[in-house]
Amino acid sequence: MGKLQKLQKKTKSNFTGQKSTTAS
Repeated sequence: MGKLQKLQKKTKSNFTGQKSTTAS
C-alpha cells in the first residue's frame, strides 16, 4: 500500500513538472 502511494506521489510530481515545462 505504501509502495503504491509512493509511486502515485512520484507520478504526480513528474506530471506537475511536465505540465510546468510544457507551459514554460
